[in-house]
Amino acid sequence: MEIITKTDLEKFKVEMLNEIKTLFSQTNQQNPYVKSKEAQEILGCSSTKLELLRYTSKLPFKKIGGTVYYKRIDLNNLFENANANE
Repeated sequence: MEIITKTDLEKFKVEMLNEIKTLFSQTNQQNPYVKSKEAQEILGCSSTKLELLRYTSKLPFKKIGGTVYYKRIDLNNLFENANANE
């Protein structure tokens, strides 16, 4: 028989929370789609510029409900092509 102390439970709680945070961060990194705000951060552009890229068909997107989604790979390709052309 083992005795579990309050300190043991505190350590377990901290370890469990760290594991959960790790899992959530991995899930976010693996998500192939991003919303407009994150797309703006990746490209370093304004919402107007992002809208222009959408409507000139330079950046593919999906609209679900009222939310616009972009593939990370499309954003990375656009970003790399823009940097290559400078």
